[in-house]
Amino acid sequence: MTYSESGKTDKRDWRAQNLALVMFLPTILSMIWIDKEKETVEGMNKGKRGRPYRYSDLMVEWAMTVRAAMEIPYRQAAGLFLLGLVRMGSVKRSQLYERGKRLAEERTDTRIPVTGVLASGVACSKVRDAITVAIDSSGLRLSAAGRWRTKRHNDKDVSGWMKIHVAVDVATNEMLAFVITTEAVGDNTCFRMLADLLRDGCFDVKKILADAAYNGKDNWNLMKERGMEFIANLKKNSSPRFRGCSVRGFQVIRRAEIGERAWKVEVGYGMRWKAECTFSDFKRLFGDMLTSRKPKWMAEILWRVRAHNIYKGLLTTFESEHSAGG
Repeated sequence: MTYSESGKTDKRDWRAQNLALVMFLPTILSMIWIDKEKETVEGMNKGKRGRPYRYSDLMVEWAMTVRAAMEIPYRQAAGLFLLGLVRMGSVKRSQLYERGKRLAEERTDTRIPVTGVLASGVACSKVRDAITVAIDSSGLRLSAAGRWRTKRHNDKDVSGWMKIHVAVDVATNEMLAFVITTEAVGDNTCFRMLADLLRDGCFDVKKILADAAYNGKDNWNLMKERGMEFIANLKKNSSPRFRGCSVRGFQVIRRAEIGERAWKVEVGYGMRWKAECTFSDFKRLFGDMLTSRKPKWMAEILWRVRAHNIYKGLLTTFESEHSAGG
């Protein structure tokens, strides 16, 4: 059923989305770091003992982001530096891999004492006022390369899959924070981790929206203590008794008074679907399969998230320009 048949109006700015997709790769490939490369490398080597750095972290970050956006192997990413614009000599594949892995480990926390939780980190450094955040998770498949027994003998695929739990800014669809886990980890387990990442990232979060998987009294009470409004989808048979969580009890009573549909409109729960849109855009840009086969190599998710946020930043810019220009 199309929008015209259902009576709904498509309010998306297709012109802005087209421009954002057109400018995505040129923006990713732009070498804004090259003018500061020499100065940055000298600063990194100042006081360093041992072999000096030949390339800066900015250059490595650029190469890893381009690799994630274009979905190319490490050897092809290393070949980017043979372009006429970058007369810096070749970079070995192993060197690029090790530097990129080390840089990703510095920007993510991989020492989380929770079974199945592999890494977490802040994906966006922009600071905005009064942010509304939607929290959700989605699955990512591991590489199927080399699984000849599964293909040849129809054996059951026991490799598992990854889950990425994210906190999304509903205004821009940018991923603010993420947690990477195995498929055995439930959504509710990562709620406090995401809330702590938002706090540590100095985001001015006013409201958090989540589905029924996060409807635990600990989450409601945690957000109340931190002065944030929290709305999770209430179950049909939710009891109006407080039972140690008055804020959820009041919402259950209010929903019974005005009805579920009116309650969702009143609390703004409809914006939670922005998290689903974010996952849809993320997988359309980069697919839902990871090239890595081992959990310790899941650093590529960080670079994909960073490239995704660059695209969303372009989209927000073009949308604001069109709205201002009428």
